[in-house]
Order: sequence, then structure tokens, then C-alpha cells
Amino acid sequence: MSLPKGLPKAYIKKWGISKTAWAKFRAGALTEGIKTRTKAIVSRLKAETKIKKKKGGNPVAKKKKYSRRSFTIPVAPVLGIAAMTNANGAWENVKSGDFAGALEKWTKALTGYSPSQGDFDINRLNQGFVPIVVGFLVHWVAGKIGINRALGRARVPVVRV
Repeated sequence: MSLPKGLPKAYIKKWGISKTAWAKFRAGALTEGIKTRTKAIVSRLKAETKIKKKKGGNPVAKKKKYSRRSFTIPVAPVLGIAAMTNANGAWENVKSGDFAGALEKWTKALTGYSPSQGDFDINRLNQGFVPIVVGFLVHWVAGKIGINRALGRARVPVVRV
């Protein structure tokens, strides 16, 4: 009688040649703390699949890339914010010292809601919110197209679209 490959005699004596014997063998019922063949194989496979770190560096020196990080101003969003700042003459209120009036005008321009009147008008958004959104969309499209990258390569200082 030939024994099934890998199943020890102790398991066959206790449970016979069955699915239960194989399940107990894989669980290590009779050999707790002792590595069975399947556990040894699994651990060996895990050890082989681990990525080993290379010792030492690359013999060929890599060329270092130097990049200069500089301060840049995105023009399109800044113009949108500048348009909002002077919405309905809010800047004139700031100059005269009426900060509450300026804040209300900016609130109207950004949200369309007037706190003093308690109403909402969507046309007010054209003075503040819409220019800012358009400015950010233009900036995003310019980045996708590559205009800002071209300006950087041409060494145009400070300004980006």
C-alpha cells in the first residue's frame, strides 16, 4: 500500500486517509510548534518571494537634475479675485473706512445673498463668484495644455497663467 505523498503515518493512524486527515495535517493538529512539510514549503516560498535589497549603490553615477523653485503668481485666479474685490465699489467703502459695507458687498458678490435685505439674487454672482471660477478654470486649462511649463522653461519670472 502506498501512502499519499506528504501525509505522515500518525495522521493516517488517527483519521485514516480522508479529507479530515488532510485538514488536520494542514492545521498542524499533531505537530503544534513543529514545522510540517507544508508549513516549511509555505515559509520557504514566502522567503523566496520577498524583494531583497541591493547592497551598495549603482556603479554608474546618475546625473543630478537641479530645479530652481521660485515664487510664481497665477495671473488668471488673481484677476478673478481682483474683480471681486472691487465688486459694486466695495473698495471705495474700504478706503472711506466703512468695513461693514464693504464686507456686505463682498458677501453679495461671492454668495449672491444680501444679509441686510435677506434675499438671494443669482445675478450678483456675476460680480464676484463667476470671475473667480473662470480664473481658476483658465489656470487649470493652461496647466493641462502646458502654457505654464513653457513659461517656466522660457524663464519668465514670477508670472504664470
